[in-house]
Amino acid sequence: MGRRKRQKVARRPRKRIPKVFDCPMCGTKSSVVIEIFKPASLDGIGRAIVTCGNCQLKVELDNITFLDEPVDVYGHFIDKIYEEQEA
Repeated sequence: MGRRKRQKVARRPRKRIPKVFDCPMCGTKSSVVIEIFKPASLDGIGRAIVTCGNCQLKVELDNITFLDEPVDVYGHFIDKIYEEQEA
């Protein structure tokens, strides 16, 4: 007698958060690198440096908390760039 065959479970790959981003100034894909200097204590304030390898755009961001990830820092970076363009 034969055994029953198991049905294979179809698994979807998880969507991953990007680590390299697009530059808003020059428009090149995957050229922005983010360096985060997190605070030593939970109350402290860290900083991050966002640089573009193509157009050499460099922005330093303060008020980075220990919970911020590169995606959050990129969001602050985009906000700051558009804020400066409006002014």
